[in-house]
Amino acid sequence: MRPGILLILSILVLLAGIGIGLYALRPAAPQAVASQIASHLEDELDALDAAAQRITAGLEAGDSTLVDSERHHFYLVHGERLLLWSDNVLVPPLRLMRETTDTRLVKVSGADYIIRRWTLSNGAYLVGQLPLARQYTIRNDYLNPEWNRRIFPRANISILEPSASIGTPVCIADNCYFRISILPDEPGANEHTRGLAIAVIAVGIGGLFFVLWRRTELVGRTRPDLAFVMLLAGTWLIRYGMTQADFPGMFIRFDLFDPQYFASSDLNRSLGDLLLNTIALFSVCYYLFRNYARFRSIRFLLSQPMLRPALALVAALLFFFSILFPSIVIQTVYNNSGIVLDIAQSLRFDALRVTAQVALILSWVCAFMVAHVCMRLLISASSRYVVAIYLIAGAVLFTIINEMSGQIYRPTLVIGVAYFLVIYLTGFYRRLRRVSYATFTYLFIVIVTLAIASTVTIHDFTRKEKIENQFRFASNYLIDRDYFAEYLLQDAARKIASDAFIQSRIASPFLGKEAIRQKVRQVFLPSYFNKYDVEILLFGPGGTPINNRTQVTFQELLSAYDADGTSPREGVYYASNPASDITQRYLVVSEIVRSGVPAGYVVLELLLKKIIPENVYPELLIDNRFQQYYRVHDISYAVYGRGLLYSSGTFNYERMFRREYLGDPDIHLRGIVLGDYVHVAVEDGNNRVAVVSSPVAPPQFILANFSFLLVLGLSVLLVFVLIQGLITLIGGSTLFFSARIQLMLNLAFFIPLFVVSATTLRLTSQASQEQLNSEYLGKSRSFGTQLEVMLTQYTDPEERDALNFENQLADLARMFNLDANVYDPEGHLLASSQPAIFTNGLASPYSDEEAVRRIRQGENQMIITERVGSLQYNVSYVSLKSPVTGTLIGILGVPFFQSQASLEKIQIRALANILNVFAVMFIVLLVLSYVVSEWLTFPLHFITRSLSRTSLTKTNQPLTWDARDEIGLMVREYNNMVYKLEESKAELERSQRERAWREIAQQVAHEIKNPLTPMKLTLQQLERQLKNGGDVRDKIPKALDSLMAQVDTLNEIASSFSTFAKMPVPDIQRVELVGLLKRIVDLHGQSGAITFRHSQGEVEVLGDPQLLGRIFSNIILNAFQAERPGTPIRVDISLERVGDNWRISFQDNGKGIEPEVADRVFVPHFSTKRSGSGLGMAISRQGIEQMNGSIYFTSKPGEGTTFFVELPAIRP
Repeated sequence: MRPGILLILSILVLLAGIGIGLYALRPAAPQAVASQIASHLEDELDALDAAAQRITAGLEAGDSTLVDSERHHFYLVHGERLLLWSDNVLVPPLRLMRETTDTRLVKVSGADYIIRRWTLSNGAYLVGQLPLARQYTIRNDYLNPEWNRRIFPRANISILEPSASIGTPVCIADNCYFRISILPDEPGANEHTRGLAIAVIAVGIGGLFFVLWRRTELVGRTRPDLAFVMLLAGTWLIRYGMTQADFPGMFIRFDLFDPQYFASSDLNRSLGDLLLNTIALFSVCYYLFRNYARFRSIRFLLSQPMLRPALALVAALLFFFSILFPSIVIQTVYNNSGIVLDIAQSLRFDALRVTAQVALILSWVCAFMVAHVCMRLLISASSRYVVAIYLIAGAVLFTIINEMSGQIYRPTLVIGVAYFLVIYLTGFYRRLRRVSYATFTYLFIVIVTLAIASTVTIHDFTRKEKIENQFRFASNYLIDRDYFAEYLLQDAARKIASDAFIQSRIASPFLGKEAIRQKVRQVFLPSYFNKYDVEILLFGPGGTPINNRTQVTFQELLSAYDADGTSPREGVYYASNPASDITQRYLVVSEIVRSGVPAGYVVLELLLKKIIPENVYPELLIDNRFQQYYRVHDISYAVYGRGLLYSSGTFNYERMFRREYLGDPDIHLRGIVLGDYVHVAVEDGNNRVAVVSSPVAPPQFILANFSFLLVLGLSVLLVFVLIQGLITLIGGSTLFFSARIQLMLNLAFFIPLFVVSATTLRLTSQASQEQLNSEYLGKSRSFGTQLEVMLTQYTDPEERDALNFENQLADLARMFNLDANVYDPEGHLLASSQPAIFTNGLASPYSDEEAVRRIRQGENQMIITERVGSLQYNVSYVSLKSPVTGTLIGILGVPFFQSQASLEKIQIRALANILNVFAVMFIVLLVLSYVVSEWLTFPLHFITRSLSRTSLTKTNQPLTWDARDEIGLMVREYNNMVYKLEESKAELERSQRERAWREIAQQVAHEIKNPLTPMKLTLQQLERQLKNGGDVRDKIPKALDSLMAQVDTLNEIASSFSTFAKMPVPDIQRVELVGLLKRIVDLHGQSGAITFRHSQGEVEVLGDPQLLGRIFSNIILNAFQAERPGTPIRVDISLERVGDNWRISFQDNGKGIEPEVADRVFVPHFSTKRSGSGLGMAISRQGIEQMNGSIYFTSKPGEGTTFFVELPAIRP
């Protein structure tokens, strides 16, 4: 298809996509959205009914299991008891399930769902639950809003009660289940329409880029540098237009194109934009990589001695910046997102992390291509000994620029210099024209270099991020007061004191007081305080405790804070000198007055939770909207006043940390490393100093990052090898035998090692999981053994004390460093050591139904995976039996919230070891494969060298090979061939001598015949005149002159043939063409206008330097002698690579060669000039052919002639 037509089609498709997009972005019609939701809701309710019918039939038949699915959940209720449940994450309140008659909306604990009830024949009823949405009161990495995507086309919809006065009703057959409220400017089209708009616009943009690329190729045939500028400008315009239009983020928000997860600039508004920009840059770099040698601008700069230094300096500078580019990509990701690239931190590869890794690999490819181009230009623009000077100058300029901009550059500088020296000294930069093993060795060195640079950058940013987290942790958790919390607490104290319900409850001696605690926790404490452990204490008007955990009176508690704290706000006390295990402590006092008479006190004691996890996963209860979690799981900390006030963690501050270290300024600025720990310190206004310490990253983890990146790069190289193999197979060309051996050896190692590594990791994970499960069960069993006595007392109606049992459970959990939930034999919660999980609505007060069923069937312990939000964790369930009767009295559930993290740590350690072994073994095998290939191919090289010396003009020696193997058989056959060749050579030499003498005799006769004819005519004329008696005295001198001239001609012919016959055999050796041609040009520079253009540094061929010099000089002299009258002669010499040959072109603007004599140019003694022997071109042709080359020409009469000399390039 013609580019113009394709351009028009692309524009039309793009306009159509924009039209669809505008339609998709039109404001949403609430009624249409409600109708769409109602249709989806009807489908889901039908599925709920179908599942209920199957379960009902099973229950009527005696089956006591409820089938669970992601779409809906079921609960079996009889009387006042919940008998069965298929899901224990969000169980509807029993009261609502009893009161529901058919179908209703339930909004509780931030969750919205529909329940429907079916009555069974035995009086029980089945309740089905259809989740709609859930808004957690806490927001963090694990707790985010959830929406039923099968029902709602978008997530930003508010679900309202069906009786609400606002919103649009969602109805099915006149039954309105709820109302919805959407934003006024919310797009009205569904995701399918917006997806279609994205697809159509993407096709249009792809068509435009394809047209741009085709046009670039067309222009690049004659003006590649102009085509490069076109491609660069066009690509930038396309990407600029996409980012300014926020495509595709304007149509649909998903993580890849969501600025919430990544945004660094206008061009990198999301991680998807970063990937697209990297792909666009890759296309530009690829074109530069393939065509830079043909750029006229570069050729011009290389041909100008005054401009070469500038080109070399710019090339050196860009070389270092190209090596720096992947580090900049890593820096951009780390500075503008929470994406983790360190393999030692996380093994979770979500779409964002995979995209970041792909962008990093693309930046590697771009860096390699630009670095290769810059290296070739630097070498071409300078001689061998001046390259180092320009490299140093580029390094100095690179240092100055980065010092001024504040960019981290030192590792890149060192790595770049080392990389340049290795590639330059080994000559691998010349190994890309033909795919061989040297090519893959070059690419392997590139991968190793970029992997080292990226590893250093990732390690630096990981360490920097960890130290910054330590500083923030010290400032925000150990030093600073929580001013916002103080404001909220003062407001809460006033509201609690004026609450009528609390006033009546606390004043009545007959009403329970637990309802006061529940209301205070649920109504007056916002989710901001989830980062605190809150204890609600109630006191009577005289200060006596009311069902508190301790018997401390109100006056004793208040006096402790008066002596040990400050009162920043009325009714709010802050402890400035906390206890050894507390960082921040607040006390809030609300005096309750009823009818003007003091009725009691409600006191809130808030203790900041420890971030270092000991028996609970802390970030599960921390709201990231108000408090950032710093992702530091392995820190220790201490607070110093006049001495060590308190410490926490594994680091022993008393023995391993000296107070003098606090006087080091670095510990307050950037941290210091002491042994295996990094320490930072922050001081507050009260001369308290918080020290936070974390372990230094182990060397094997740093090496694991390098190994992972190396494997990633090798995987890309493996794909390249497969693609190149297919291209080679389709094209009919082949790789060198040694290259095939080495590649096969590498693949034969890489693939099995990859499979073995993956299998080992999987088996290690399974074994680790089994070990962790066994450990969990052991801890739970020990915990349950001691708990059984307490539970036995609790189940005794005469000794039951719920508060005492909860305190005993909490103390026992702290002693075992565990969390624990105790359920009755039916799975209903009795007590918990971490009630915040339940009071915050993160879990329901029921155990897993499968655990209850299996324990009833006789199992005593098991591990079951449960979920809170997106956090999966293991729960160890253990049956609790009476020590006296042996009957089941309860079920112990021990949640191991850190189980996934513990397993991941083991997997990271195993993967690090596997990757390190993989990398080391692969590098060793790479060297070994090279040695093996050299050993295996030595006989072939040996025979090749012998065969190259085999000639009909020299004596051929037989080969010696002692081994009786396949090579020995081939050698014996070769020796037999040599003996036969010697016999054939003797016969051939005899016949060739005879033929040569005949040809020479014929040529000599032909050449001698020309002067003999005028000699004979002169003598015959003299003879006739003598016979006639004429006077010949006047004619004799003239005749003698003519005879002498012809004799001289005969002598010249004889001398020429003697020279041609005695021409020596060329002395074949390595010849550097560029230097040779420069010397020839300098030699003839005074004879006329002559130029030499080339873009190569050094070019070596096999030939005779003296003979080549004479041949080139002869061609140049012939050109000068072909000058047209009135037109100054000009000779242009160029050198270029053509296939496997180097071609030297000598182009002049002379009079040219006539077509009728073109076939005799290389014939001995033919010449178009009046002088000369006519042997110059014949000798040139013979010499070039003896060097396995060729010489030919093209000519246009009146315009000029171009002679071409092609010589084979030396293969690597």
